[in-house]
Amino acid sequence: METPRQKESAETRRGKSREIIRAHYHRRGWQSPYARYEALLGGLIGRGTRVLDVGCGRMFPMAEFLLGRGGEVHGIDPVADPQAAAPGVTFKRGSADDIPYAAAAFDVVTSRSVLEHLREPARAFAEFARVLKPGGRVVFLAANAYDYVSLFARLLPNALHGSVVKALEGRDAEDTFPTFYRANSAARIGRLASEAGLRIERLEYLNQFPYLFIFSPTLCRAVIAYDDLIGRVPYLRPLRGWLLGCLRKPL
Repeated sequence: METPRQKESAETRRGKSREIIRAHYHRRGWQSPYARYEALLGGLIGRGTRVLDVGCGRMFPMAEFLLGRGGEVHGIDPVADPQAAAPGVTFKRGSADDIPYAAAAFDVVTSRSVLEHLREPARAFAEFARVLKPGGRVVFLAANAYDYVSLFARLLPNALHGSVVKALEGRDAEDTFPTFYRANSAARIGRLASEAGLRIERLEYLNQFPYLFIFSPTLCRAVIAYDDLIGRVPYLRPLRGWLLGCLRKPL
């Protein structure tokens, strides 16, 4: 058990780390991967756009954002709670590799932090293409398989992910799912998209501030230096934390 002095010292270290992060990222106009994802997605949704969020989560946190852009909003997730759906939202239990909708039903299919959980990504990409209208788009934000956080997660048995995520992020173990990283590199996404008949319209690497190292200012500075390095050197950019992409189904 921490003593009051130890607790105060730990909070002081976290405060220093937060200030380092604010100075290096936020005050320089940096946008988080989630903000970049929402900006890309929001630009494709208008009044009446039919959008499906695949892997929308138990409570569908993106529903309000999508509704606010005027979309006709649908979501599926294996653990979806349909009773939690906001007014005007269709919320079903379902998986990416067996989407419970007819062909050519949507203008936009989207997913955030889902691709790493796909056991059979070829089936999922085929399903994305099937439910899209011609000219429709898939928008995704996914962890990069070669980021240091992903590499650690890939080494850690899935059985331990729940307890580790709860300790680091406070998320309930029941909302932590197995990861496979079978669709989490630019090369793999390119192959999967091509096999499904989709074309890459946009694919870029994004970085993330070192939130896992908030407990140590020294580690924060070290990881920031690493982040700066892989951002400056073109052939190291595939080591960045996130992949943001947009795929299009031909007309």
